[in-house]
Amino acid sequence: MIAYFQDHAIKEIAQRIFTGVLGQWSLLLESLSYFSQIPIYLVIGACFLTLSGCGLILDQNKKRKIFTAITFLFFFIFFSWYYAATAAQRFLVPLVPLVLIYSSLGIKHFLVLLSKYPKSILSAMP
Repeated sequence: MIAYFQDHAIKEIAQRIFTGVLGQWSLLLESLSYFSQIPIYLVIGACFLTLSGCGLILDQNKKRKIFTAITFLFFFIFFSWYYAATAAQRFLVPLVPLVLIYSSLGIKHFLVLLSKYPKSILSAMP
């Protein structure tokens, strides 16, 4: 590992990590939409990630938030480095349950927010 850092410039190392992070995001989006028969995995995956982010932000348990954030960072940083060697969804599969759990928490908070508005306002929406 030391030899790698001696042989490569910081710019090359940063480029490899950046390319890997972008690749890992696309792989995660693809892995979140296996159940869909329509090939719009970017939209479905983005919805799940957005709901998951909302669920993570609105989670009341601070220790669980920190653990989940560290888990995501670990997987993305480590496997984004490895992405250049082999890009495979199997490395991100352990994150899918976490994303889906926090997506359900995001949906719950969204439904609670909707229940606060009178039904007449909701029925007027298209």
